[in-house]
Amino acid sequence: MNSPFVEARARAITQRAAKLGKDEVVIHMYRLIYSRDPSPEELKLARHQKPNGWPEIAQALLASNEFNFID
Repeated sequence: MNSPFVEARARAITQRAAKLGKDEVVIHMYRLIYSRDPSPEELKLARHQKPNGWPEIAQALLASNEFNFID
């Protein structure tokens, strides 16, 4: 999941939300990738990331089991 394609998609996801506040960016990413809001714990963890790290969060979400497999 470290391919240039996935990295580009992660950057595109965060660029779509660039004008939002920190919490709103994280919520936007979770809604777009998982079709759900982040849990309070997920939101808390993401708050510690600086804006230039948001593509890394998006890439981690895209590489997750939750995204790649249907329960």
